[in-house]
Amino acid sequence: MFFWNLYVDGKSIRGEEWESIDAGLEELRRHPEFAQELDQILEVQFAHIKTVGKAISFKNFSSPLLAHATYSRYELVGAIGWARLKAGSLHSNGASRTPAATLEGVFWVKEEQLDLFLVTLEKGETFSPSTRFHDYAISPTTFRWETQNKTSQESPVGKRYLSQATSGTDVLFAMREFSRSNGFTQHFKLLGLADFIRAIGSKPIKIDWQLRTPMDPQTFKTAAAVKTA
Repeated sequence: MFFWNLYVDGKSIRGEEWESIDAGLEELRRHPEFAQELDQILEVQFAHIKTVGKAISFKNFSSPLLAHATYSRYELVGAIGWARLKAGSLHSNGASRTPAATLEGVFWVKEEQLDLFLVTLEKGETFSPSTRFHDYAISPTTFRWETQNKTSQESPVGKRYLSQATSGTDVLFAMREFSRSNGFTQHFKLLGLADFIRAIGSKPIKIDWQLRTPMDPQTFKTAAAVKTA
């Protein structure tokens, strides 16, 4: 995850794609000043942790991701293996795919049978009309989420969502209130895994998901407030 935070396009400062994630991290070890400063930053950050994350039990792979912890887009798509190098990374297959290549909020990783949904509650002017989905919390354990406008219940993607409870795929939710806050990109709070409850309509499909880890009171308050916005 750290690798993708540093190298969002999978390339070194010389513009060359890294041969592997280990190679990119090894480059950092050659600069002890950087490592020392990083240790100091991490020490300060650890001292200010306000929420204790909870382990997530994925069906098909192991991951250090924690429910209710905060992550960047780059960390999340790297952790699930969506972002990959041509070689030397999770699910490498000869073709690279980097976090910088897309701004979408839906990521499917076939190898892990996992869907990741990145939700921005307040869409703002940076979102086009076709991507201003109405996503909100109904209760601390129920989240209503809209698919992309092109997705019907009969489409392969729609069928995958609707059959999640029986097909054995994992659905992972992460949420943030705004895309930017105080001039900086806002990171996502990982809500954890969820299970299909019901679906309404088509193109887009409104889907209610049951969160396995309940939202804390403040997160629920934030996520529920957009219901009437």
